[in-house]
Amino acid sequence: MRTEFPRIFSEISIRRHRLRNRVVFGAHTANMSDNGIPGDQHIAYYVERALGGAAMIVVEPMPVHAATVLTRGNFRHSDDTVIPAFKKLTDSVKQHGAVVLQQLYHVGSHGDSDLSYHPHWSPSGGPSYHDSDGSHTMTEAEIEETIAHFVAAAVRCQQAGFDGVEVWAAYGGLLDQFWTPFYNKRDDQWGGLLINRIRLSREILRRIRESCGPDFIVGLTVSDEPGCPTALTRDEIAEIIALLDQDQLIDYVTCGSGGYFDYGSLMPTFLYPERLGADLSARLKKVVRHALVIAESHIRTPENAEITLGEGAADLVSIVRGQIADPHLVNKARSGAAGRHSWMSVMQSDVLGAPVAGLLDQLCRQSLRRQGSRVGRRSLAPGRAATARPGRRRRTGRHGSSPRRRGKRPQGGPGGSLGPSGRSISARGRTAAPRANPRSH
Repeated sequence: MRTEFPRIFSEISIRRHRLRNRVVFGAHTANMSDNGIPGDQHIAYYVERALGGAAMIVVEPMPVHAATVLTRGNFRHSDDTVIPAFKKLTDSVKQHGAVVLQQLYHVGSHGDSDLSYHPHWSPSGGPSYHDSDGSHTMTEAEIEETIAHFVAAAVRCQQAGFDGVEVWAAYGGLLDQFWTPFYNKRDDQWGGLLINRIRLSREILRRIRESCGPDFIVGLTVSDEPGCPTALTRDEIAEIIALLDQDQLIDYVTCGSGGYFDYGSLMPTFLYPERLGADLSARLKKVVRHALVIAESHIRTPENAEITLGEGAADLVSIVRGQIADPHLVNKARSGAAGRHSWMSVMQSDVLGAPVAGLLDQLCRQSLRRQGSRVGRRSLAPGRAATARPGRRRRTGRHGSSPRRRGKRPQGGPGGSLGPSGRSISARGRTAAPRANPRSH
């Protein structure tokens, strides 16, 4: 079948797997677990994206240790009871032609002890950006324990039928903290020189490969924060990835944007430029010899994906919000129907979450169908001219309805809207006194 996106729909191999196209449904937190176990809703969520055409799916992050539990919806860490439930998920996804992996993560100092009930571990102590508990410097024994927990989590993934794992080294997480001098002040074998600062990630990746075998996919995810003085530069990230790729420790690297000091670009809104992850992926493409490169972050449409691939900035693209909004986006792009859906939920999904975003998308579609039906009933018969009926013009408000006719006033006063702290901003720019909220007393 001919398509306007030939690069997207070219196949590519990773380890022993052949991906049917270049689109990944990347890892993100959906918080759908049922008591730490993926239930039917969560399984159906990923199956629908496999049915929709995604070539590779990276399932929601799994905390590898008690110290890194971050949300109430996290999966159970260090617990073999997750294996049968994930086996059901992987069997269902692979049945529909997608390769499926799971992301493994450790947040280091940025934990949440109200949920983890555990001290935060980090290279050299320092603050947590989730709560006020701070963190303590990891001992040699705790570093070895962390490596062992990463490996054990990967083995559980393999037993559950996952084709591989993606190790999280992005957004200021533990591995990123060990890489970065701002966080890592150690003077032992885990700090100081670059070769020491990447020792933890090298050991994790090497031992996962040894434990899971040559056919198991091992990926890595990174991000950058250009202009942030505490973060690694793009060239420093490239140097690290080149060293890991040189030893063939990674099969791919996913490139995102943002972190704890640049939180806005971590989940960018429409205020940010398109294809934020493509600059970092293009830089890493120049240094890798073995690993594939995946561009992520603000690549929401097939058009953006095709441009990124066409520039040679990446081997694959991760479209997350686009496939949250429309699970069948990939198949629609193949058939030429990718524009026939609402992008409202793409922007809503950051705040409301995937289930609500999907509901909004469904409601929007129903509304459009109803409007189309009404337009169809009102359409003129062929050959008849349209004539305006005098005296029928209706006064309308900002959104096409008449607030006065409904007995309501426009929010914020005539011609205005609500400004900061509940104040009403008039059409002339003046700020009126705040209105009382009866529920606040």
